[in-house]
Amino acid sequence: MKEDELTELRGEVIERMIDIETLVNCIISIQYLGKVSTPFYYEVLYDENFNLGLKISILSKVLQSKKPSLKHIENLRRLSTIRNHFVHRGTQFLSPGKLGENGEVGIVPNPKQLDKSIDYDSLFKEFNSTQDIEYDFLKDLIFKMSSHKKSTHRKK
Repeated sequence: MKEDELTELRGEVIERMIDIETLVNCIISIQYLGKVSTPFYYEVLYDENFNLGLKISILSKVLQSKKPSLKHIENLRRLSTIRNHFVHRGTQFLSPGKLGENGEVGIVPNPKQLDKSIDYDSLFKEFNSTQDIEYDFLKDLIFKMSSHKKSTHRKK
């Protein structure tokens, strides 16, 4: 894979995971505050120490009361892992004599199998096959939660 192709894939994965994380933030805020609270959203959920793994763990608690499949949580964790590969696994080891010839990227070792490289094409395909499904699921969940909160609020 050429370096510019990898850069493009990396950017797409990051941007689409930002969208997912935004939806997760909204769900957490609605669940615990009844609405999306700007101070909570930016001061708590946007804090650099409030990572996506923690947010997914909180989301799994929210979803327990909603009774959906745990497959959504597994999928979100996998999407996060794929994102981490694109974001944090950029060190390339180039073979001697092949220092970036023809724009090719050197290998990026797989942290679990150092003798193999990360297959970014496969990871991107896997990401694409799951991301839209989970994005739509989270969007629908926000709509249901918001509708429920409004109807509950009107009954009081």
